[in-house]
Amino acid sequence: MIITKLRIKNFGKVSDLKVEFGEKLNVVYGANEAGKTTILAFIKAMLYGMTSRKRDIRENDRLRFQPWNRDFGEGELYFRDEKEREFCIKRKLGNDRTINVSDVLTARRIPSYERTSPGEVMLGLGEAAFTRTIYVPQLGCTVSPDRDDEIMARLMNLQQTGEEQVSLQKALTSLDKERKKITIRSGNGKLDSLRNLLFNFRNEREKVQKLHDENIADQSELNNLQGRKADLQKKTAELEEKRIILKKHKQYLEYEELRKYQEELNSLQKELEQIDEYLLCGDSLVNSQFLQEVQTNLIDWQNKDKQAKELEKELKEKSLELEKIEGVLGGFPGFEGLAADNTGGQVLLKEKNKETLTEKLSLFEKQRKEKEELERQLVVKKSGLGLLTAFYELTPAEEEEIAKKEELKRKLEDEQNKDAQVDTLRRDIISDKLKSAQIFIVSGLVAIVAGIISGLVFHPVSYVVSLFGAIAGFYGFSQAKKLRAALAEIENRLSTAGQSDTLKKELEKVSADLSAIYQRYGASDSQQFAAMKRRFELVNNEITIIEAKIRDRTDQYSQEEEEELRRQLQECDDYLKNILTLSACNSLNDFNEKLKKFSEHINSKENIRREIENLKNRADKLFSMMRDIEKAICEKLYLEFVGGEAIGKAETLIKEFEVKINKKKELTIRIETNKKNYQERLAGRILADIAAAAEEYQALDVNEQDMEDEEGLEFKLKELNEERLDIAKKITGLESGISSRFKDLRDIATIEEELELVTQQIKRYEEILDALDLTKTMLTSSFEELQNSFGPILNNNVGSILKKITRGKYSDVGVAENYSITIKDDTQWDRELEFFSNGTLDQVYFALRLGIIGLAYDNDIKLPLILDDTFVQYDDERLASVLEYLSEYAEQHQVLLFTCHKREAEILQGKEFNYINI
Repeated sequence: MIITKLRIKNFGKVSDLKVEFGEKLNVVYGANEAGKTTILAFIKAMLYGMTSRKRDIRENDRLRFQPWNRDFGEGELYFRDEKEREFCIKRKLGNDRTINVSDVLTARRIPSYERTSPGEVMLGLGEAAFTRTIYVPQLGCTVSPDRDDEIMARLMNLQQTGEEQVSLQKALTSLDKERKKITIRSGNGKLDSLRNLLFNFRNEREKVQKLHDENIADQSELNNLQGRKADLQKKTAELEEKRIILKKHKQYLEYEELRKYQEELNSLQKELEQIDEYLLCGDSLVNSQFLQEVQTNLIDWQNKDKQAKELEKELKEKSLELEKIEGVLGGFPGFEGLAADNTGGQVLLKEKNKETLTEKLSLFEKQRKEKEELERQLVVKKSGLGLLTAFYELTPAEEEEIAKKEELKRKLEDEQNKDAQVDTLRRDIISDKLKSAQIFIVSGLVAIVAGIISGLVFHPVSYVVSLFGAIAGFYGFSQAKKLRAALAEIENRLSTAGQSDTLKKELEKVSADLSAIYQRYGASDSQQFAAMKRRFELVNNEITIIEAKIRDRTDQYSQEEEEELRRQLQECDDYLKNILTLSACNSLNDFNEKLKKFSEHINSKENIRREIENLKNRADKLFSMMRDIEKAICEKLYLEFVGGEAIGKAETLIKEFEVKINKKKELTIRIETNKKNYQERLAGRILADIAAAAEEYQALDVNEQDMEDEEGLEFKLKELNEERLDIAKKITGLESGISSRFKDLRDIATIEEELELVTQQIKRYEEILDALDLTKTMLTSSFEELQNSFGPILNNNVGSILKKITRGKYSDVGVAENYSITIKDDTQWDRELEFFSNGTLDQVYFALRLGIIGLAYDNDIKLPLILDDTFVQYDDERLASVLEYLSEYAEQHQVLLFTCHKREAEILQGKEFNYINI
């Protein structure tokens, strides 16, 4: 992966900044507070967002780099992957957290990258691994493990399986999940459930055994209660026999009363039948509904008779109105056929056509004049071109040749000035060093004088200061001499810069060719040529527009069409004159007004005629409906159809029917009341059964004086029944207890069988738990052994890198799981890293980062290396060594080196690198 460029719209104190990076080594120089750290934080924020919640601003990028002039950060990061596809991350940071990742070539969005941390997908690194491998902050080379330790897990997974996503932790987690399915602290595991089930089965067995003992006692009490129940049933049967005789006596009295009710009902029913016979009309019986239907028909006939009389009156009025309008129409001679032929519409159409034709003829005249004016303007424009007419001969091929020559001229001029820029940078660096050497000389002279004075005044030991001053002065003098020579050499090169004969001749030849081309078109240089060309294109565009307008006017104008329009206009005039002659009108307005009045009278006449026709139809329809209604009434009442007399007979007969129906209703109510009383006394019984009971009672020959009182008999029966009910309840309770005592309970044999089955399942799950614990122990032990196996590979990688950047001084390195490091010193003793200098410590941890990248992360993606003043503690020799290594490393990986010093650029002189000054 290669980061190609950044566009920071707003981030921290930086806004509207664009930075482009090269594919290999990039040295980004900037003084303190220039924004280097802000740019690095921006890269990290675009890849991983800003999710820190720490209160310390120095440790919280979200607060530290909040924009100074707005409330959210925003920018773009462009990168190219291993398949040479370029992508763009557009992101807003802050409250408005939006991210858009798209392919630069196709503009297609990449949803898989649009997440809070797209760097996890693009680089294959989490945020923690990013900051501990490819992103090296100032004084931050040290590598230490975190809670998840993604780097160490990835290294050991690759060592075990060759797959970075395989993890011991995943395996242990899976075993823990399986164990939790069997047993967990909350007691919801399978084994926990089985143990609870075993406990419940044992309690169930004890409960069933106890219920068996209770059942035996209840059965004994049940037998006693059933014997008492039999005695009570015998006494109750004797009393019931007496109550039956008493009941039959009562039924005998009821039968006599019911027989009287039945005789009265028969009399009322006979009278009702006589009324029904009178109300019989044909095969149907006249009732209230029948009578209401006939009355409705009669009222409908009366209403329609009233409507018919009103229609006859209205018909006479409309006939008089029609005669009046016909008299008025006689005063419009010559208009009889015009209204029918829609002459008014034709006249209006001809008037509009005349106006339209006149407007078109005027338009033709206007277009002819416009065409003449455009032709005059065209002549003026073409004559005003002058020398610009030469540009008609300029071809696209010649334009392309001119552009290529201008590009070649620009490249030659840039190449002539390129070396001068590098020498200017070196001159500035040497000037700074020369000032430092001069400071050494002055400091040495001051120390010599101070030492001599102190030795003379205080103690001879102070002469040592003079000695050190002399050494410093001599060192400064020798360095100043070397630097002045180097500075003179650079000044000499700068004074002779740009004097290469080959470049100069080639540049002169290209300039001469361009001058000859420009002179052919009347220009002295490229700027004048471009200005004349733009002026020519502007005038030529105006000429083209005028020519197009002339063609348009020519296409729109036609002599034949004009003559046709004049002919049509003459036809309209002839038609209108003829209409005025026929109608004896003075003008078209007079004609239109008379025609309008004539048409209104014609329409009124037609409307009245239609109304008269409609009234006649309505009257005929009413008379027809009245005849139908009268016929229907006669048919219902079985009367002879004789016109108005039938309606009178029907009214009389309806009144008689109303009287009979009211009488029928009264009889029906009386019959229903008697029937209701009869049925209430019958109480759902059958009269024949009551009659049979009465006959049985008469046959018994019972002395009514010897019969027992019904109330006393019922009281005795009540006492017996209450005792029976009490015993029955007890029996029911005992029987229910005996039968339900084992309801929803299983027999002891079934319980014992399930107890055995659950015991076996518990034993099997306990064996599975032992196997899972043993597997977990063996996996952990095996993983610890594999941890020890990847160490030599990492040690070799780190040692190889360290050997290069220390120029062979250190190469034997030991890296532990927690990233603690030991190094063999000059005496071949293994010493911990803390015993070495800070510079050496930085070198070792820098080598460790590169070793981890090469071993764990550099299989498919060539990760960039991002350095923020990483080598601030290096001396010049160490810096030169590490920069030499980075130059080689940058052949395969992009390197972004941010620094506030110019010495990196000075040391890299003569090597390929991209220098960026911010």
